[in-house]
Order: sequence, then structure tokens, then C-alpha cells
Amino acid sequence: MTERDVSDEIPNDHAEMKRTFPKARFDTKFDALFVPQATALHGIPIEPPLRGRVGRLWEIDESFGNGTYWFYAIDDIMGVAVYDFIFKTPLEFSCETPDFFCFGSYGKNMVPYFGKNTDPADRTLLGYAWAGQPYVQTTKADEQYDVTSIVLLPKAMQLMSMRCHCDPLVLSRAIASLDGNRDVLGLNQVFDEIRQARPSAVTAHAFYEAKITEAVSLLLDWNLLRAQEPRNALRPSDRSALNRARTHIENNVERHVSTDEICRIACASPSKLTRLFKQAEGMTPQEYARSVRMDRACRMLEETDIPLSDVAEKLGFARQGSFSEAFKERFGVTPREFRARRRANA
Repeated sequence: MTERDVSDEIPNDHAEMKRTFPKARFDTKFDALFVPQATALHGIPIEPPLRGRVGRLWEIDESFGNGTYWFYAIDDIMGVAVYDFIFKTPLEFSCETPDFFCFGSYGKNMVPYFGKNTDPADRTLLGYAWAGQPYVQTTKADEQYDVTSIVLLPKAMQLMSMRCHCDPLVLSRAIASLDGNRDVLGLNQVFDEIRQARPSAVTAHAFYEAKITEAVSLLLDWNLLRAQEPRNALRPSDRSALNRARTHIENNVERHVSTDEICRIACASPSKLTRLFKQAEGMTPQEYARSVRMDRACRMLEETDIPLSDVAEKLGFARQGSFSEAFKERFGVTPREFRARRRANA
């Protein structure tokens, strides 16, 4: 899941819940990184095509919770991962991991695992370097854990650095700079596309490698700009205002939320809030709200069979036609075509 100080000991009164997985031999380096975690999380391997994916996929055993754990490796040196799950009871586990670098878009319940507890928000950008060592983690019950991440093994760091004409140390520092208080314009959008995309087995390698390259390029450009303009980061009070606004929008997708209402929640003026959203998301608050609604629409169309009229209603559209027009403007296809294509690829 995320980096944690392994010196933190697991409480004795929960020892019976701990699952320990000793270091084992795996066919690939990425198997060594992900399989122990998926197993420790009570994941049951399933065929990825059943969910319209390539790569490797697990579903959480229903006895312990629900959700999925997925990754796709490229040449066994880099890859992408998406997991989204919730557990019925606390879960504690430990396993071995190799050296790697990781950065991603984390859900609000994941952020505290990085030692950040002030106003966590969904889609928080975090990055870290992990030296191969025992990995210890504890999850809570009834909390949704979700993350979309990019993982680079040391060889991939060298490859991506050469591709972007920089020193690997520069890239590693840029990754480590994602401390939950920074926003990289366009980077969350790349992670959203990784989460939502369902490329075929023929095109998956090219698609995900391109997304990794795009993400690294955005990160390096941001890091260069940050070095030139050290005051680029949001102040803690501004970030709290932004996070309150984001959370309110995401919790009210079933209706139109006015800019005035968002400003009251964020305790910020319309001009200031617009500036914060422009700086963090590259869009206005209302554009962000439309983006959230469309992303939610994708999930509903993919994961449920409810009629399109109900999807439109649950997303605050007065008419199904308005919803279809907005969806096609965003994705280039109608909701009906989107659902049909996902089912055809499943």
C-alpha cells in the first residue's frame, strides 16, 4: 500500500490478526513486489479479462471485505497499479519487498499512512523511494482504501531519466517531493486515465508505457518550475480550503452545487477559490465538478446495469439527453456506446 516506518511494532492485542509472509522466489520482480501484498490482503486471483483488464488481478475474499487489487508490469522494470478495497475488520500483515520508487494519486484514507493527518483529500499526490526491507502495515475496518500509482524499479529509473534527459537523482528527488502538499498540473488526470482505461492486450504495453512517460515528464517539468519558483506550493490554509471544496463537490455529485455554496464550505472568496483550483487542477471549481460527475458516470456505467436515465438522475441531470450530451462531449462517445464497448472488451 504505502511506505511505513517498519520500526512501528504491531500491538500485541492484535497479534492474532497479523499475517506474515516470508521472502519467497518469484518469476518476476513485479510478482515479488505485488503478489505478497495481494495475498496478505486476502486477495483471490481472478482472470483480468473478467473485469475488462490485462495484467494481474485479485478480488478481496468476501469473508474479509470487498474490492480489487490490480497491476500491469512493463518489461518487469516498471508498471501501474490500481487498488480499491474495504475490510470488515482490522487487518495487519508483513512481507518482504524489493527496492522501488512509487508515486500516485491516493484516497483520503490512505493519506494518514504517510503521517499526514490534516484535511486529507481524495486524489492526493504522494511519492516515495523504498529500500528493500520488511514491510509492515495495518488497515482499519470500514474504511475505503484506494490508490492509482506508478512503480519504477531501479532499472526503470535509469531508463526514464535517459528518456527525459535528466539525472536519475533528479527524478528520485522529484518523486520524493510529492509530499501531499503539492499539486502537479495534469498529473491527477493521467492517474484518472490509468484507472479508467481498459486497453486490449495488444495495445496495453504501449498505452501504459506512454502514460508512465507522460506522468514522469509532467513531474520533472513541475520540479524544474518549482526550483525556479520556490513559492509555488499552496499554503496550508489554502490547501485546507481546496480540500474542503473538493470533498464537498465529490460528496454531492447527485446535484448541482453552486460556486457560492462551495465558497461557503471552503471559507474562500470566488476569485480566491478559482485561483486555487486553477493552480491545483488546471480548471475552475465548476469544471472540476463536471469532471468529477463524468468520472463517477464512468464507474456507474462500468460497474452497474442500472438504466441510463437512473445514472443521469443520480448525477444531478434533469434529463437523460443532457447527461448523454455532456458525456459525449467529455469522452467522444455516448454513455450507451461506452457501456457497450466495456462489455465487449470484458
